[in-house]
Amino acid sequence: MKNKSWLGLMFFFITLFACTSDDNNCGDYNDIVLDPLNITIKLVDQATGENLITNQTIDFNNLSVEEQNSSNVVIVKTADDLIFATFDYNNADGIYSLKNNDETLFQFDVNVKEVEGECYNYNTIDNVEIMGHDYVFDSAQNIYTVKLQVN
Repeated sequence: MKNKSWLGLMFFFITLFACTSDDNNCGDYNDIVLDPLNITIKLVDQATGENLITNQTIDFNNLSVEEQNSSNVVIVKTADDLIFATFDYNNADGIYSLKNNDETLFQFDVNVKEVEGECYNYNTIDNVEIMGHDYVFDSAQNIYTVKLQVN
């Protein structure tokens, strides 16, 4: 009888420790991969609507993005001649200049907000304003089409 009690007690403790509850199902914070903060820009001729990279008015290799706080911005040309800009995750707020060689084509203001998630908080781009030029934001494709006057 003593052995049955001992086995029952041991079974109880094994079951108790094996059935831990994780109410939030968030897992390990180290397993979280956050998407980079980015925007996509299309440069078009204000008069014709032509893509200025496709028609070779602007050479993508001469483009750069600069920011007042020297935040790291990486730009990549997509297959359909769009500019894909990726920002520093922790320091994306700021006013940026898109330059062709040393000439500023336009400036844009990026505003980031922190979103409270179920398991963790994360940053997302809240608003982008293109300054000094007409532009259209396509929310379905997440593309900012900037209209530039070509000489």
